[in-house]
Order: sequence, then C-alpha cells, then structure tokens
Amino acid sequence: MPNVGACSWLVFPKDGSFTPPQAAFLVVFVWMILAWRLNFLLKPGPRSLVTIGKIVQTLLYEHRFAELLDFIRPHLGLIETVAERRLGRQKVHDWVADADWLRRQRIRTFKPVGSEGDEPEQPRAGYGKRIYEVFRRRIRWMKHIVPAGHKAQVGAENIARMLLRSEEFRKVLVTMRPDALPDLMAIKLQLRFDFSDKVLRDLIADSGSRLYQEIEHNQNLAVKGGYAIPEENVLLRFLFGDAEVAHKLGAWKPVGDAV
Repeated sequence: MPNVGACSWLVFPKDGSFTPPQAAFLVVFVWMILAWRLNFLLKPGPRSLVTIGKIVQTLLYEHRFAELLDFIRPHLGLIETVAERRLGRQKVHDWVADADWLRRQRIRTFKPVGSEGDEPEQPRAGYGKRIYEVFRRRIRWMKHIVPAGHKAQVGAENIARMLLRSEEFRKVLVTMRPDALPDLMAIKLQLRFDFSDKVLRDLIADSGSRLYQEIEHNQNLAVKGGYAIPEENVLLRFLFGDAEVAHKLGAWKPVGDAV
C-alpha cells in the first residue's frame, strides 16, 4: 500500500538508531505539542489587559483599524467579563467583601421623612438570616488578602471606552466592516448605548449602507409565519432576531429621528 511506503521511514529501528529525517520529524512534532500547550495555558488574562490597552491605543493613533479589529475581536469577551466584575476571582472578592450586604445596610438605614407612627413595622429577620449576616461580618477581613481585580477592571473599562468612543473607528466599521458591529454593540457596558445610537444614525444616513442592503434582500417569510431573518443579515439578526435587544438599545429612537 502507498501509505505503508510513505510512513515506513517514521518507524524507528529497534537498535535505537534513526535517520536525520526521522530526527527532524521528532523535533518538529515535539515543538508542535509544546506550542499548542503553551498557547492553551498562556491565553490573555486580566493581567494582559494593560498591554492590550497599550496596543489598542497605538493602533487607534496610527489609524490601523483593520489590524485593531482583528486583534481585539477575540478579546471582547474577556474585556466585558472583567469590566462587569464577572471574573471568578472578582466574584470571590465581592462575595467575601459582601458589597451587596453593605448596600442593603445603607438602604435599610434610610428613613423617609414622615411620622414614625405611620411607618409599617418591618418584619424581623429570621434566625438563619441573622446567622448568615454575622458570618459575613466575621469573614469580611479576608477582602484584604483576596485580589480585588480593580486594576484589571479599570483597564478593561479604558479599552472599551477607547473602542466605543472613537469616531474614526466607528465610521470605518460602518462603511468597511459592518459585520463586526454586533460584537461591539453587544458589550454589556453603559457605553454601548451611545455607540449603538451613533452606529444606527450612520447606517440610516447612508442609503447604500449594509443596513439598507439587508432590508432590501431580506424579503423572506418564515414557515410558521412572521419575518425570517437569515444568518447572513448580521445587523437585522442582531437587532431583531431577539426583539429584547432592540428594546434595550432603544433602536427605535435613531430610526424615529431619521424619519
């Protein structure tokens, strides 16, 4: 068989000797395994956000928007997670510090103006709840030894701010790479609302934009009724595939302003 002849030189002799091609293959094979392992273990994490921020700032300054998009797109999930304090170590710190408990205490101590006689009597916390809050107070000192991740959070917020507030970067995305707009509009940060409004205004202002093209070619009805949105219509699918997304972003406002 041809496969046997082609792979026969990969079989090492029993006496331990092997040819230079076999040695080269062994070196390349081990190098590939190590490279894959390092790539798996050394993925960018919270500590890399400072470096990522510097690279983003440099690419924005040099107007290398295509390279910036290709570089930052795989890291948008990490940026959002760290900025929203949904990383594992951040959750542990917040649980130990019990920030929600402090907020509940502030709300509990707030008393509206009025006569005390008109205030309804607050139900007393149960025994289990009191034990839980005492336990939280006792372990709160551990917040000083558990990493808070505030530096990484600030770095992630700065990266998102640079991306979503850059006028030139947004206009390049609208005209040249509208397929990447949903990724940035989906970032669950406050900045996305202003970014989404400006993106929709830019798309509506240009009659040849990707939005008009998708609307023109999206004349499809679903089998069970309704309006079918194919996957290639990325903007319509992002905004109206789930109507809740358009509602949260307030997509009706820039449309109404244009009309």
